[in-house]
Amino acid sequence: MDNRENWLPHLIAKSVFQGSSNLRSYLISLEGWRRGLTLTVKDKKMHLYLLSSGQRTHSIDMSRIDQIPAEAIEICKNKGLAKEYLARAGVPVPKGRVFNKTNTSDEIIDFVHAFGYPVVLKPVNSSLARGVVTGIQDEASLRKGLYYIRQELGYNNIMIEKQIFGAEVRIIVLGDKAIGAYKRVPASIIGNEKDTVQKLIDRKNEYRKTNPYLRNYPLKIDSEVLDNIRKAGYDLQSVLKEGEHIVLREINSLRVGGDGVDVTEELPERVVINAIKAAKAIPGLPFAGLDMIVNLKDGADDIGTVLEVNSRPHFGAAVFPLYGKARDVPGAFIDYFFPESIENRENNRNIYFNLKGAMHPLKDY
Repeated sequence: MDNRENWLPHLIAKSVFQGSSNLRSYLISLEGWRRGLTLTVKDKKMHLYLLSSGQRTHSIDMSRIDQIPAEAIEICKNKGLAKEYLARAGVPVPKGRVFNKTNTSDEIIDFVHAFGYPVVLKPVNSSLARGVVTGIQDEASLRKGLYYIRQELGYNNIMIEKQIFGAEVRIIVLGDKAIGAYKRVPASIIGNEKDTVQKLIDRKNEYRKTNPYLRNYPLKIDSEVLDNIRKAGYDLQSVLKEGEHIVLREINSLRVGGDGVDVTEELPERVVINAIKAAKAIPGLPFAGLDMIVNLKDGADDIGTVLEVNSRPHFGAAVFPLYGKARDVPGAFIDYFFPESIENRENNRNIYFNLKGAMHPLKDY
């Protein structure tokens, strides 16, 4: 279902983000400003800004507020260390092991042979799915993945985990609540018996342009996409049957063409409880994004498996999902950290500021 009626004013967002991809900062600062909070921009890119109510002032780095201690930030940055904290708290995590630069590729391969396929490779310190290689089923793919992460990307410390199958969901946790959740779906197309593969991709990109979060992340036709089209037995000029589905990428990152689908109300209760428990396992972390593998089938009694904890979570796809209901994450954020502004929440719904114009004077700063 199209959720445009739930979005913040679409034309405003569209004009603002022509030259800015910093959606988190804009949404939080806009909500605070509409509540009567004082906004102070601290850098040209608006990564760092202050919000003040008079009673309190907070410094915010995109979506990470100053109440989060340095220890929590460092734990979240180190996937291996975060996994230790989660495991100690009784939170389910994938089985696996961390390897550092002293471990050779042959040592890692020997481990995986004994450990068992399929596995996932990921750098210990990376973000935005950079360097994540999934679906490794054999030694050749493993060697290729190791070369890519270590030689091409330059990461020495690598985590190997048993691959867990299910929906990959980002759950936004604030205090004792899960305030939004969206499923990441790998880039794909669905046939209609009339449009070519090329046309289906073009139409999907046109639709993505209507979404303030995804407009800057089109589905690009590269070697991976072409390979997956060929594996399905087609080329760019082929016409797919009605309802025929082709997955175009292995990873489900929204930045390379994946879709964000709201699943907030589909989450099993035990998954929500586990997500909150995982956030609390990291000392001093009131606001976090939990990446989890979840069984979303009807009647599933799943508790979910936590892949990562993010102290500066991307939540744009929760506010602007490609499909499903929009979730007011920035409103909940301001409610939590500036409770004195709640009474102004409904009074200033139609107020906005032109970030593009506001950033103009800062160019020469």
